Amino acid sequence: MVKALIIMESLFLMNNLPNQSSKSLKGISTSWRDLFENAPNTFEITGNFVYGDNEQDGEYERININRDEVVNQLGKIISMSEHLAKGNCYLYHLGI
Repeated sequence: MVKALIIMESLFLMNNLPNQSSKSLKGISTSWRDLFENAPNTFEITGNFVYGDNEQDGEYERININRDEVVNQLGKIISMSEHLAKGNCYLYHLGI
């Protein structure tokens, strides 16, 4: 019997992750969190390529990121993976 359903939304895939996936999810999320904890308070990443008026014009999006927000979100994923490890629930993932 399923006690809880945790939902994450994204763009491209649908997966039903059983509690056996919690170890990998926690390890990956923890590694990313640890990496971002060493980032500056704010930093810029490159996004999608945006075309200009013609095919030769355009540039990559510049996205400003707040380190603490990223670390907080990754902490939530780690918490969800710990809940998932306890069993009797699934993580229904919609996205990449």
